[in-house]
Amino acid sequence: MSSMRPLVSVDADDDVDLRASNGTRGGPQGKKGFSVVFLMLTLVVGFLLGASIGFVGQENNTPQAIIANITVPFNEGARTTQGTVFDKGGRVKGGEDGNEGVGAVLGRLRKARGVIAGAIDELVKYYDGDEAILQSNKMSPTASGDDKILIAKMRRALIDTQDRRKFAMSVGGSSVSAGHDNYGNDAWPIVLGKFMSPLWESAGVNYTMRNQAVGGRNPNPHVLCLEPMLGSDSDIVLREWEYWEFSEGFERRYILEKEKEDNLNLVGPGPRDPKAQVAGLEVFFRMALGLKSQPAVHLLFLQIAEPPEQDKFGFLSNWLAKDGVLGAYGGSTGKYAINAFGAFNKPFNHLRKKAPWPRDLRDLRDGNLKTCPDDARWNVGDCPVSREKQDGYHSGTLMINWHPGPLGHSTIARQLAYYYSKLMLQAIDSLVADLKDADSKKLNLVRQQALSAASPNPLPPPSICNPQLCQNTPTCAYSYLPKAHGPDVGDWMINDTAHEWFNGIAPNQDVCDINAMFRMRCFKKHNAHNEDCERCRKRMSFRDQKRAFLGAKDSGVFSFKTPVMKQCQIWICEPPYEWRKDALKIANFNTDVRFKVNGKECNKANKCYTVHQVHYKQCGILNVADITGGSCLEKSTRVDLWMQPAVRADDDSCLLPGDPKDKNGCRFGGNWDSMGGSEKMCRREEGNICKVNLEFHRNIDEVVAYISEIITL
Repeated sequence: MSSMRPLVSVDADDDVDLRASNGTRGGPQGKKGFSVVFLMLTLVVGFLLGASIGFVGQENNTPQAIIANITVPFNEGARTTQGTVFDKGGRVKGGEDGNEGVGAVLGRLRKARGVIAGAIDELVKYYDGDEAILQSNKMSPTASGDDKILIAKMRRALIDTQDRRKFAMSVGGSSVSAGHDNYGNDAWPIVLGKFMSPLWESAGVNYTMRNQAVGGRNPNPHVLCLEPMLGSDSDIVLREWEYWEFSEGFERRYILEKEKEDNLNLVGPGPRDPKAQVAGLEVFFRMALGLKSQPAVHLLFLQIAEPPEQDKFGFLSNWLAKDGVLGAYGGSTGKYAINAFGAFNKPFNHLRKKAPWPRDLRDLRDGNLKTCPDDARWNVGDCPVSREKQDGYHSGTLMINWHPGPLGHSTIARQLAYYYSKLMLQAIDSLVADLKDADSKKLNLVRQQALSAASPNPLPPPSICNPQLCQNTPTCAYSYLPKAHGPDVGDWMINDTAHEWFNGIAPNQDVCDINAMFRMRCFKKHNAHNEDCERCRKRMSFRDQKRAFLGAKDSGVFSFKTPVMKQCQIWICEPPYEWRKDALKIANFNTDVRFKVNGKECNKANKCYTVHQVHYKQCGILNVADITGGSCLEKSTRVDLWMQPAVRADDDSCLLPGDPKDKNGCRFGGNWDSMGGSEKMCRREEGNICKVNLEFHRNIDEVVAYISEIITL
């Protein structure tokens, strides 16, 4: 009989939400989902009745991925790949209540220890015994309670009953983590997952890595939707938004509590506007630690060009120190696992010192090899320690531009794998010690203690972030891909009115498809290495998509119902459109969108509606406590929205360029700030003033609104 596994292992990244991404109008579509699941279950059972099947591992990119964690019936005496023996009912032989006996647990743990120790040895050998490059920069131990708490989480996964032995890592971040400018599978989260998966599986634990990064999108307000984005069962949440500040995407007034801000005295150095940064970071901490599993929270920084005096970890450690502004989350409390890692500063310091100076630039400039300027001494991206072996040991590209190359992604993944593998050894060693000479009662006691030690702790009151935003965990309908699970915006939609809103891809994304490959004749032998074809293949490998429900003037009324709320505030947000929002064709939430709440007009005049805007990106915010008479606290609230585009910009929205001597027209400000299209909608008049161009009208039939997420507070 072939070896069999007790579960079909499905990566949550591949959980295809058919309602959210198939271009339909949305809505629950429960019958359709049931049909798909029933069909797939029938196929699986049919196969199992006909033959013994050995299931493959984590990679599953088919629609069948909607079937997760299906328990497979076993014949008596069947064995898993870990050698566990099952009885007729599919229960593990040798323990009480279908659980393993002490001997089986110890055997499983000791086997896993050998596998993990061997993997660590291979990591060190890969760098010719240089462990320093694997030891990524970490925060001060006094600021981080990470290791002890994370080991407790690992102990829980290792000792739990078979059906609950699971461990999930989830990554939120930018194009860096999404793997842009590379093939998607070269991204460091995927590489890390491929390294960690066999280690966890050797211990009989179902391991999942979710890479949920989305390129060209700042952190906020999307961090309010970590549950659908990353999954409520995440054991480790890794945050990377290398080129964005912690508060990026939030208006300052929404995230800072004014009274606390006035009394705030930050300890140590900080970045630009440190008060807003602290508040933004606290929002993220609270959203991540508020997940059901209360995961370890890890921040990743590339630190590709930072000299020691600019080390980000200085201010992080100060903020999280016992007397720091975020000390309630720090290591001194012993409650939360928070840490930060730097990939290319401290781990490369010994290589920088050994490398000659001046060094060669990574790329040829004007066809000639150039040397690095003095101010780039610390930049191992532009000025690698060796042009041929940019990590000091291997050929390849450390940094392509602002994105890591395959070698850079591999370095990050190996550093994190080294850290997590070391903690896994500690978790296993402590369990083996606890189970020495144990009987079944002691095993159950150790298991219960492990579960208790990994239990979530209550969150402290907010330290500086606005309680209205961060006191409670929001509920989101979230349309971006990838995501761990729903709801999608379409899942909240009410289909009791005729409309033509549908789920699609937001504009200005750098995408490619099979039709483009054929147009460029990429399948011809002579084009196999064509640069444009290569770029297209890479784009097709990316998993991230900015999706949204979209509609125009004639699309009708888009209606949805919210869950019960605690603050009675609803955020309706558009996606980013890369570097430009075309105001001629994309809706302005100030002027083009109309709302009703439970049948009543909701607008700026009755103080029910306002617009949150950072650069061009907008969220319409509905404060519905008064208009619903407080019923929003007890039952769902209905919202209707429709498009009524303005024919031109507001009278006060056309401004002179930043430089008055600039004769190149006008720019947008006010309600149209940072949007594109001012060259047509504004004009420069005599006297060097800018006014709305009354001769130009938007084509209001072509103005489209995009809704990527709905957030309820």
